[in-house]
Amino acid sequence: MPPFASDREAGPQQLSCSTVHPQKGSSEESMRSRFPRMFRSDPEFGESPLPTFVRNVWLKHSAFFHDFQIEGVSNLPESGAALIVGIHTTHNHDIPMACAHAYKAKGRVVRAMLHRAILSMPGATNILQRLGGAPGSRELAIELLKDGHLVACLPGALEETQLHMTRNGRHAYEVLWENSRGKPRTGFASVAIAMGPGFKVIPFFIENGEEMFFNFFQNLWTFLYLDTLYSWVMRAAPEWLFNIMYLLAMQTWVATTFLFPVPVPVKAIAHIGQPVVVKAGETEVQFQERVKSSVNSLIEEKLGGRRHRSYWGGIRLRFANRKRD
Repeated sequence: MPPFASDREAGPQQLSCSTVHPQKGSSEESMRSRFPRMFRSDPEFGESPLPTFVRNVWLKHSAFFHDFQIEGVSNLPESGAALIVGIHTTHNHDIPMACAHAYKAKGRVVRAMLHRAILSMPGATNILQRLGGAPGSRELAIELLKDGHLVACLPGALEETQLHMTRNGRHAYEVLWENSRGKPRTGFASVAIAMGPGFKVIPFFIENGEEMFFNFFQNLWTFLYLDTLYSWVMRAAPEWLFNIMYLLAMQTWVATTFLFPVPVPVKAIAHIGQPVVVKAGETEVQFQERVKSSVNSLIEEKLGGRRHRSYWGGIRLRFANRKRD
């Protein structure tokens, strides 16, 4: 679930968090008419056959493998709009798990902003939109929020997942909200500010989220430092080659995420923090920094300073909890 991206510096075919350009044709056609399913009520959307089936699969999987739970669920509103913001994992499976548990706990469907590179994959658009995935457009996000929905965005995108993979997960719980050219990702902040003072952004992360899956291909890639080499070449490349390499990296990452994961029975806890409220006169960069600080503080509080992967620690916590039960 990458950011709302649009400028080419954030990568090709994205809807980025640093500019406010609407998608082509949006001035003539409303978001509601282009994405009618996204604007359905939560009960109508959530109780339709495909979301119900997929949600139940993820609920059973997460309960069996991870004893999944949510802490801070009271910070999710019972009704009305809010923007949920957190860090990316390298495998993405935590996204449907968290959305499934949010619906179970509150009856709220989370509209997840997705990268265009993901939606461009064959068959992806129709299926993902039926499950609550939407193109990562700030214009669409604002319209959904104005309609009173929950919207989620993971601003770090590919760059953050690359950081989390580096050195086999040494930086797995660090926050990186900059694009490949080093510019801050502020699209979610522009959405929040557009909603006006008092609007709430809810920080979250999943404890042992990175450890839910082991991916041999990705771990071998980082063990051989090929991720570092690829990133170096991509940043040094001319713009046309940079765009091709970025798109290739995005689609390769998504493909390997679903082709090579091995589930690991770690205890998983979704931590939902206190909302960060937009202040009058606040800039996008200032608000982005406050939300980033809130996510970092939540991670620090719950992990006690750990930022690396710990498969063994997650497994011990999982079965220690079961023994106590």
